Amino acid sequence: MDLDRFRNICSDCVVQGNLDPYLLGADDRYISKETIRIMQQGKRFRGHIFNLGHGVPPWTDWRKLDVIAREVHSYPR
Repeated sequence: MDLDRFRNICSDCVVQGNLDPYLLGADDRYISKETIRIMQQGKRFRGHIFNLGHGVPPWTDWRKLDVIAREVHSYPR
């Protein structure tokens, strides 16, 4: 579920998620853009734990995970 939609249900929650793991097949720029978008949505909650929606698919190139990790760790707190 999109975090902006979920905020209508529970704005005072701590949330976890929400990158679709099938986006790991996309190019690095798109992955970065989606990661930042989710981080921006997450800051509207009391707390946000970033992760993949359903784990890491076995076909994933580890470099895609590195793109995500770099974006998350460099995002301003």
